[in-house]
Amino acid sequence: MNPLAGQIGEIWKATNFTQRIIFIVLIAGFLFGFLGVTYWIREPDYGLLYGDLDQKEAAEVVSYLRENDIPYKIKNKGSTIMVPSNSVYEARMNLAKDNLPRGEVGFELFDEVKFGMSNLAQKVNYRRALQGELTKTISHLDGVEWAKIQIVIPEPSLFIEDEKPSTASVILKTRSGQRLKPMQIAGITHLVSASVEGLSPENVTITDSMGNLLSRTERSTMVGIVGDQLELRRKMEDYYATKALSMVERITGPGKAIVKVSVDLDFRQVDEKQIEYDQDKKVPINQTITSQSTEMPQVLNTGEDGSQIENSKEKEETETTQYALSKIERAISERSASVKRLTVAVLVDGYYEEEKTEEGKINRKFTKRPDEELKRIAAIVKQSIGLDESPPRNDKFEIQSVQFRGQIPVFIDEEGIAREKKKEFILTIVKNSSLIIAVLAFLLFAMRALKRLLGPRQQLGYAAYAPHPELQDGSQSEEASRKPGQDKTSSERRLLLRENILDRAKEDPRTVSALIKKWLRGAK
Repeated sequence: MNPLAGQIGEIWKATNFTQRIIFIVLIAGFLFGFLGVTYWIREPDYGLLYGDLDQKEAAEVVSYLRENDIPYKIKNKGSTIMVPSNSVYEARMNLAKDNLPRGEVGFELFDEVKFGMSNLAQKVNYRRALQGELTKTISHLDGVEWAKIQIVIPEPSLFIEDEKPSTASVILKTRSGQRLKPMQIAGITHLVSASVEGLSPENVTITDSMGNLLSRTERSTMVGIVGDQLELRRKMEDYYATKALSMVERITGPGKAIVKVSVDLDFRQVDEKQIEYDQDKKVPINQTITSQSTEMPQVLNTGEDGSQIENSKEKEETETTQYALSKIERAISERSASVKRLTVAVLVDGYYEEEKTEEGKINRKFTKRPDEELKRIAAIVKQSIGLDESPPRNDKFEIQSVQFRGQIPVFIDEEGIAREKKKEFILTIVKNSSLIIAVLAFLLFAMRALKRLLGPRQQLGYAAYAPHPELQDGSQSEEASRKPGQDKTSSERRLLLRENILDRAKEDPRTVSALIKKWLRGAK
C-alpha cells in the first residue's frame, strides 16, 4: 500500500496545475456518475396501489406507508398512490387488515359497542351504516366509478294517516365512455328499495354526477316510454343491418360493404271489450206471482115479498218471470310493436386493378361491380331480412357500388411487438449490469487519460535524465573509443543529451528535482 501511495504522490507532484484540475474533475465525475447509476439501479418499478382517492383517504394511506417504511409516490394531485411493484399486493392486504382506505363506513360502526349510547345515536349510526353498505355495493357494479346515497327514514306514527314513506336519493358517477342502461338503473332502484324497510321503488331518485335524472318517476313516464321505443327501434335496426352485412361480406369480403337499415315501427295499444249473448240459454232470475180476490153484494129478485141478497166473489192472479240471457265478456289489451316499413341502403366496394406507370409508380384503378352481381346481392339481402316491397308496407331498397376511400387495414404488428419485448429485455439487462459497465468504462477512460497526460512527459523526462547506455557500460565506451568512425557520433549524442537536460530543467524544474531525488535514493 505504501509503495502505491508513494507512486501516486510522485505522480501528483509531477503534474502541473492544469493536469491536477483535469484529474480532480475526472474523479468527481466518476463519483457522481457512480452514485447516479447506483440510484437508478436501486430505484424500483412502481405500481398502482390505489387511485381516485379523496384527500382524507390518501392521507390515511400515506400515514400507514410512512409508519411501515414502505416507499411510495403520489401522483394526480394526491389522488393516486404508487408503491414498488413487488409490494403492491402485500401492501393492499395489510391496508385491508386495518380497514384502509376506509371510504364509506358500513356496519363496522357496530364492531365496537359503546355503553350508554342513546336510542337516537343508534338510529343515526344504523342509517349511516346502511348508506355505507349500499354505497359499497353499488360502487362495485360495472360502469360505476363512485356512488353516494342518502336515506331518509321518518319516525313511526301512532296514526296511519300521519305516517310518511321512506325516501332515498342516489348520485352516480359512471366511468369515462360508459353509460348505464335502463335495466341497470332499474336494478339499482330495486336494490335500494329492497334494502330499506318501508321504501318503495317510486320513492328512489337516481341522478348522475351532472344532475341528470336517471330514475323514472310519474312525471317522467312518458319520457321513459319514448326512450324505450327509441331503444327498441335502434336494436331492431342493428339486428337487421348485422344480419344483412354478414351475408354481403361473404361475397365481397370483410370491410368491403356497408349496410344501413331504417325501421318504422307501429307502437299500437288497443284496449277492446267484447260481450256475447246466447239466446238459447235462458236463466230465470226473478219470478213474481200476484193473486187478487174481490167480494161484491148482489140482490136476487124472487118476488114482491121474497127478495134475497147474496155476495159475489171475483179472484185475479198475475205471474211475472224475468229471464237473463247467457253472455260472455272479453277484455283484450294489445300492446305490440310491429314493423311498419323497412328502408335498406347497401354500399359495396368495387374491384381494383394495379397499373404500373412509366415512372415506376403503381396506381390502383377502380372498377364498379357489374349490375348482375349487384342484383344477386340485392336478392340475397331482401330474402335475409324479409323485405316486402308490396303494399301496404312498401319497403324500399337501394344498392350501389362505390369506391371506398381511406381504408386502413387493421393488423397486428407482431414484429413490432417482438421488438418492443426485446427492447424491454435488453433494457432490463443493461439496467442490472450498468453499474459494472460504468465502473469498467471509467477505469478504462481514467487509465487512458492518465496515460495521455502523464505518459509522454515522464517517458520523455526519464529518457532525458537517464544515464546514457554508453556511459554506464565501460566496455562499450572503450570499444567506441577504439573506433575512430564513431567518436564524432558519440560526442554529438552527448551534446544533444546535455542540451535536452538543460531545456527540461528550465521548463519543469520540479520534475527535474523529483527525478534527481529518486536517482539519489536509488543510488543509496
